[in-house]
Formats: sequence, structure tokens, C-alpha cells
Amino acid sequence: MIANRIVFAEADFRARIVSGLILIILSLLLLNTHYEEISLITSGVLIGLGFGLAASDFLVIFVNLSEHCQRGTANTSYLLAWEVGVGIGVALGCNLVEIGSYMAVFQAGIVFAVIALLYFLLFTTRHFVRHKMR
Repeated sequence: MIANRIVFAEADFRARIVSGLILIILSLLLLNTHYEEISLITSGVLIGLGFGLAASDFLVIFVNLSEHCQRGTANTSYLLAWEVGVGIGVALGCNLVEIGSYMAVFQAGIVFAVIALLYFLLFTTRHFVRHKMR
């Protein structure tokens, strides 16, 4: 939230979400390539900033796509989608660790984060601009 208000005060939602997803990708790349303590700390800070930048604007997208009487449903749908995504990610990560290694989990995370970035740029942004209510 601090980065949203200070660094990205005049930026639109696309810039904040893309910046957040790029920070998440960089964090996972750092985890995949460096094993020192400072790299782990830096990666944790980057992934926290990335999720902080992207998550709040994804909620705004959900709410702005709904009618005024559907805002509560949009909020609940967002939180449910977030929890389902985390659950699927944990299950997939545990299975990847069992059959592979932690590096396989980080590499899969990079692939999914890049897919998420491309999907956002190619589809989500266009849909939101066409269908937003406010």
C-alpha cells in the first residue's frame, strides 16, 4: 500500500499490476539462481512488494466490473478466487517438491507468473476497459 501511494500515486492500474507481476517474476528468478541469505531476504521483500502492488488493483478491477448492488459479491468472489489460487498453488508446489525439487517449484512459479502477466496484458485489460461500470 505504501508503494501504491508514494511511488505509483499518478499511475493507472495497469502500471501497478504489471510492476507487481514483474517484481514477483524477479523474486522467483532470484530464488531460482541464488542461495545466499541476502538473496532470500531480497526475494521475500520483492515478492511482498509485488503482491502488494498487484493484489489491491485486482480487487479494484473486480469491484469496478460490478453494479453498485453487487460490490459485496465482487469482493467475496475476489477473496474466494485468491484462496482457491493459493490452495491450488500449495497443492501443486507440494507435488512438485515430492517428484522434483524446490527449484522445480520456483521454475513453475516463474512460468505461471509470466502466463499471468501475458494474460493480464492481452485479455484482462481489454475486457476491463470495455465493461467497467465506473
